[in-house]
Amino acid sequence: MRGKLFCTIFTDSRISEDGEANGRTGKTLIVRGLGNMLNTDERATVFVEVNGKDFDPKNKFKFSQCRLDTQLIHINDIFKNYDIDNSFNDITDGINVDKKNDKPFKIFAKMIFSTNKTILINGESSKDRVKVFEFADYYSSKFSPIMEFKQWFFDDWNAMEYARFDRFMIGCVEMYLKHGVIEAGTINLEEKTLVDHTSRDFMNYMKDVFSPGGLTYYDDSDEEHKYPFHIEVSPGREVGKKALYDFYMKLNPDLNWLKQKKFTNWVKMFAKSKHIKIDETRSNGKDYLIFSGYATISDPQENEEKQPF
Repeated sequence: MRGKLFCTIFTDSRISEDGEANGRTGKTLIVRGLGNMLNTDERATVFVEVNGKDFDPKNKFKFSQCRLDTQLIHINDIFKNYDIDNSFNDITDGINVDKKNDKPFKIFAKMIFSTNKTILINGESSKDRVKVFEFADYYSSKFSPIMEFKQWFFDDWNAMEYARFDRFMIGCVEMYLKHGVIEAGTINLEEKTLVDHTSRDFMNYMKDVFSPGGLTYYDDSDEEHKYPFHIEVSPGREVGKKALYDFYMKLNPDLNWLKQKKFTNWVKMFAKSKHIKIDETRSNGKDYLIFSGYATISDPQENEEKQPF
């Protein structure tokens, strides 16, 4: 009897403040370790690695490297903001392998996505089909596995090193058969997902308007009259969607690509990640948001305990 299928996502725990991907945490190395256990020679395709940067979920030949014996597929370095819903059928119903000049066939294989950023996971059904693991930035551009172990993984190993590796991997299999999948607790996943799919400036803006006293900005475009703009979110109080958006745009006038609808979706993402209830209402032709169920918003590093109302 086939159990519920899911995919695994490997990502970095570090939050980039400059918008650049970090990487160098060992995600690809871990997956290729699995590949070394599955592929007994260079021609084997029990393990298949696919270039994630060029991955097109609509391309019917995207898994043409696979064969009937393929058991694990690694989508390596999938591009930013990839929507896991595009692979939902592959995960749950099996993978259709289409090769040129050959009859298509279906396989059931495990899938691993690795990324320096985060992947869009929308809806409870999608969340139920993924397991996310964050990799700490133990390795970096200044400290690599070759520097620590003085040899290249796999290529420089002798029989003794491979025996040690096989023993470790078999021990992992024993652990899995005994305990099943042991899910790791999140490190910075929620915060990192928000930053990746919105922006750091937006995150700071939302934290400020949720803080006691809110946020005040003085428009200094007119030296004679400095007009104050103030916005504050408090529990149960109606906040105009347009007012929340307009205030942010006053602080970030260069973001002419950011429209009201996208900004409101960002606000909803923020509220959901902070476990803040959000309701929508309309009065006198204007749209409002009502937030409830939170105290104050702080950075996760502060470890402040947030008490619900």
